[in-house]
Amino acid sequence: MVDNADCTVIKYVTHVRANNNDVFQFHIRFENIKKIMPPYPVVRILDVPEKLQQGVKFAVGLFFVPLIGIYWESRIVEFEENRRFVDKQVSIAPFKYWTHEHLFEQDEEFCIITDRVRYKLHFGLFGKIVDNLFFRHSMRLFFYYRSIRLKKLFN
Repeated sequence: MVDNADCTVIKYVTHVRANNNDVFQFHIRFENIKKIMPPYPVVRILDVPEKLQQGVKFAVGLFFVPLIGIYWESRIVEFEENRRFVDKQVSIAPFKYWTHEHLFEQDEEFCIITDRVRYKLHFGLFGKIVDNLFFRHSMRLFFYYRSIRLKKLFN
């Protein structure tokens, strides 16, 4: 078991001028995921179910260079229709620990999307250095790009 106190936590909030239910339904359909993914690094969702729901497993491939990627399997471990879902890494690699909570709340005319990622890289001190110099910044850029795409799609 990983000590969660030792994990990196990234929180990113996006305000989209749309109905909470519409934005949630958009997110749980895998065909929509590619519409909001940044061009780099290339993310591939494998073993794709039609939509997310409690217990669904899917594989993720992350490619920083062509043909060389890292893969892992995640499962939806919590699911509240039109409110939130949580995916958790269930296979080994590339993280020692990974959960991603997606929360959708309505505030007048806006859907507030809160992403909370909690993770820990392997390799002890070296993993912390890679996280501080590279990975956490890449995650923030990923969410920034996704935020822009969501606003274009919904606003």
